[in-house]
Amino acid sequence: MPKLALSSLGLALLLTALAPSTLAAEPHRADAASVSDANRSTARELGYQGVAALERGDAAEASDKLERAFALLQVPTLGYWSARALVAKGKWVEAAERYRLVARLRPTEGDVEGQRKAQADAERERESLEARLPRLEVSIAAGQPADCTASVNDEPLPPAALGVDRPMNPGKIRLQLRCAAGDDEQQLELTEGQRLSKSLQLKAAMVPEPNDAAVPTSAPDTRMQTQSGHSPWFWVSLSVGGAGLLTGAVAGSMSSYQHSHLQTACSGLQCEPEHYAELDRFQTTRLVSTLGFGVGLVGLGTAGWLLWHEPPRRDTTAQSRSQVPQLSLYTNLTSFGVQGIFR
Repeated sequence: MPKLALSSLGLALLLTALAPSTLAAEPHRADAASVSDANRSTARELGYQGVAALERGDAAEASDKLERAFALLQVPTLGYWSARALVAKGKWVEAAERYRLVARLRPTEGDVEGQRKAQADAERERESLEARLPRLEVSIAAGQPADCTASVNDEPLPPAALGVDRPMNPGKIRLQLRCAAGDDEQQLELTEGQRLSKSLQLKAAMVPEPNDAAVPTSAPDTRMQTQSGHSPWFWVSLSVGGAGLLTGAVAGSMSSYQHSHLQTACSGLQCEPEHYAELDRFQTTRLVSTLGFGVGLVGLGTAGWLLWHEPPRRDTTAQSRSQVPQLSLYTNLTSFGVQGIFR
């Protein structure tokens, strides 16, 4: 950083601080003409003290004094020297922005030439400083939980700043990744002109498996669900209902055939003894048909009620699939029925 003789700087500060109306600042800053004599005098003294501290290498005190002076009196000379103090303090990004602010101020009265020289020096030093700024690109690695956020030195990065090359101050940097599953932190050090890209991710042990994600216990519409979304009782009811209807249909068909044969062999309700066994089978199959249709209707009705009322469930493991009952219908010349496996 180039040196400036303290005596010449003090003269420039004195001239600008005592000028009754030095410049017209930007609309969002106080006009120098509105500064009271007491504040103007205070700013002049703080400016002297800050430059003196900078000359002897005390960047912290210099920055504190010059920041106070510039807050009281918005003039290019004080802004220029406050920027130089920020550079000495290691706040290069803040210094670059202060140099830009100095260049936007509009000197109008007083030592206009001195103010313009401070602005020219600020612009030249800003260009040199920005070429030396370290730059860091921070991103969140693919596959990380959606709730993860990134921070640099405890300052959260908005999503729009992720994956963007950003100017940084030189020195030690702390990168943080914060997620519900855990946090991770990295330490690094940036040097002058360095360009670095870092992708943040949790340690493998912290990343939850997809099956570990929370499953909602309810949904707006529970009437339309996939097979994996129903309890075993739904499938039991549906299977029993279907088997009951099938049994009723088969038994009904058999009883209809037997009834036709008995009408030919018997007269009204009177049958010969040799047809008693066939008559018993007819009455049995007719009863089984009636019971089958009854069980089928009850089963399907229960399945429909469960489909309408039960909450959705996601359980596609082999164990849950094994809970679905396996049913089959058997028939032969003397008997019929339903057999299956219930787990």
